[in-house]
Amino acid sequence: MFLNIKLYIICPLLLNMQKNFIKNEQAIDTIPLKLIVYLTLIGIILLLAAIGLKNAIPPMDTSIMEQQITRIKPSVEQMQSGYARDLADPNAPTGNIRSIELTLPDSLEYLSFGVDPDPDNNGILTDTPPGFVTENGNVIYYKLTGTGKNIIQLDDRVHLREGVKNDNRWMPNIVDGFHQALVVDGSSQTLTFELVSDRDMTYTLIHLTDDVNAYINP
Repeated sequence: MFLNIKLYIICPLLLNMQKNFIKNEQAIDTIPLKLIVYLTLIGIILLLAAIGLKNAIPPMDTSIMEQQITRIKPSVEQMQSGYARDLADPNAPTGNIRSIELTLPDSLEYLSFGVDPDPDNNGILTDTPPGFVTENGNVIYYKLTGTGKNIIQLDDRVHLREGVKNDNRWMPNIVDGFHQALVVDGSSQTLTFELVSDRDMTYTLIHLTDDVNAYINP
């Protein structure tokens, strides 16, 4: 009799424990599936965020470049009415000078002062053949990765030139008889512009020398 009472009490308890165990096992079985779903959703969100960020980079970098140009263009044009250093006089004082600090994005392929460094649009900046028609120095070009080239026209009085240091004096860089334009990459730096004169011509000389042969049309 006592044994029957014990069994009467214990059996339902065991049955209930078995049911809970089965439920727990079923719940455990759903964990990997839920985990896969959660990871998939997270992956989709991260992918969409990456695509959005990638699409946002060109407009952001274009905006950065536009800000730089809005500082360079008026400054260079305004300095044209100042004093120009005579290149023929080694003792002449420094001409009207401006220094502009540039913040350039990593996606910048080139920023050129004076000409288009890739006039044949083949992506190579060092193969412009002599005699190829180029501008005469009153333009600024820049190109960002994934976008087309941009041109900024300057006042006709502006004649930008790449500089080279000779005997501690900055002079126009001349290669094979051609004045050179300055081409810089995406590294942020400070550019110094100086007004100089050579007989009846006035140039805006940039105190920097690059490795690109981008010549000015004489």
